Amino acid sequence: MNAVTEEFPMPSAVEPLGPPIPQEGSGIDLKLGRTRSKPSQEDISKLRKNLQIKEIQHDTITFDHGPSLGAGSFGEVRSGTWANVPVAVKTLRPATNDIKFLREVTMMTRVNHPRIVRFYGFCMSPKCIVMELLGSSLKDKLKKGQLPPPLCLKYALDVASGLCYLHALKPRIVHRDLKPENILVASDGLRIADFGISAEVEGTDFGTRCGSNWYMAPEVMLAQEYSEKADIFSFGIVLWEMLNGKEPYHEEQKKGLKLQIDIAQRKRRPIWSKKLVQSSLRE
Repeated sequence: MNAVTEEFPMPSAVEPLGPPIPQEGSGIDLKLGRTRSKPSQEDISKLRKNLQIKEIQHDTITFDHGPSLGAGSFGEVRSGTWANVPVAVKTLRPATNDIKFLREVTMMTRVNHPRIVRFYGFCMSPKCIVMELLGSSLKDKLKKGQLPPPLCLKYALDVASGLCYLHALKPRIVHRDLKPENILVASDGLRIADFGISAEVEGTDFGTRCGSNWYMAPEVMLAQEYSEKADIFSFGIVLWEMLNGKEPYHEEQKKGLKLQIDIAQRKRRPIWSKKLVQSSLRE
């Protein structure tokens, strides 16, 4: 363990971002990642007012020229500068629901940990989230092949530290989409990112099926009740991928419904190579 910490020193805590923004009096129940009833425009206005200390003007962001950092069903991520700080700006599609967007922002205001991507603020028009700018994702790194076991251990400790923090909050935050694409690489280690479908949980969540198939816990696949333990399952799959340098279930010609059913029924797990296990133990 000492060799790992000497080669990859653990970072000191980042500068505090200020106290979490209180949710009381917003008129909206944000727990479990959903609203209990359809919010009114007044509810949305109250919630936005609670968040106003983190709201910034879109025209104060200077975007870099060149290709975007990524894009998907949510929208697009581009690099830029805000308040003389390099930032990544996640711009959501215009059709994104106001309350869904503000719920994600509210959740990010609660988080302040060196293993989680740093949140700076948000804009309402257009809807975007401003975060620290990091390099590549863990997925990009894994495209070059498996990682050395000592680095895997360092990275595993980084992700575990971030998850422990999220799961210790009150109410707990369950990420619900932990995978290499949502883990970013910084100079001092890894950061957990993308809280778009994360949820605040007390006890167990309702049976909401969400996430990415090959990293999803069986109980989530089956839309059963689940807790933060679903993140731990996803973490195990990510660890497997770091050590193997391949996507889970890569041996399948087609990752279809049959494989999803087998995973959900706990009949299939990624296969551990005996040779890999033995070499990892030696290192």
